[in-house]
Amino acid sequence: MKVGQGLTNKMSLEKGVVRKTSSPVVNYFLNRKAEAKLYQQFQTLPDQDFYLKPLTWGFDLEQNFFSTWTYYPNSYTFLDQPEKLNDPTTLTAMINVIEGYHSLAVTMPLFEPRAYLNKFVTKIQNPLVDLASYQTELERIISQWYEPEFKVCLSHNDMVPGNFLFVDDQLKLIDFEYSCFNLALFDYAGVISETLPANQIKTFVELLALSDKEKTKLKDLVFYAYLLWINWATYMYENKQQPIYQEIVQLMDQKLKNFAKLPF
Repeated sequence: MKVGQGLTNKMSLEKGVVRKTSSPVVNYFLNRKAEAKLYQQFQTLPDQDFYLKPLTWGFDLEQNFFSTWTYYPNSYTFLDQPEKLNDPTTLTAMINVIEGYHSLAVTMPLFEPRAYLNKFVTKIQNPLVDLASYQTELERIISQWYEPEFKVCLSHNDMVPGNFLFVDDQLKLIDFEYSCFNLALFDYAGVISETLPANQIKTFVELLALSDKEKTKLKDLVFYAYLLWINWATYMYENKQQPIYQEIVQLMDQKLKNFAKLPF
């Protein structure tokens, strides 16, 4: 596994331990106290093969949150081997580890879709794309977020390719800083919006074996996820001035324009 710099944290490696350290730019929108509470609860749970537990965590002298993790030198993610996403067996494994994570018995804050999106919207000075035409549909989706028939549980909320780690070919989830209680379907929307190639979305949704109503809800959550990513990346670009965030905006904007072509 390569230890590079993540999109939200500073990463370092020393003596077989990976250290992640946050910064004020990301602490603004991440609930670090809830993250620490989650890691505390992890330690009381039996070890499971579908996720990694941190070694230590806390706040440094500058009040930046840090966590440390065991380094697995021969591990890899979908960033290293994206071709694995074309294998239905891998897609099934992804669903299994997500379901495992959803089953963890912990307590966490509830995701608030409007308030969280507004953390970014209210800070953006110069939008990189015009999102005005999507606001009516966005409002409908947010207003109907927690309908009683849809499962709410511990959700990862950050299904990027680098958060799926293969250790000895066993797939595991890592990086839990966005975790909170949310709709279970939101993680599957994250897989679709953040990780899957377009030609595997249909197969992935079929493997989920959803009802028609669940598919409709999933599509709504993908729509929200595209808009969230655009606003998140715009906020990050304004604060860090790194081209990668512009590229994310452009990618998600293109996906949003092609939303009607989702194959489910």
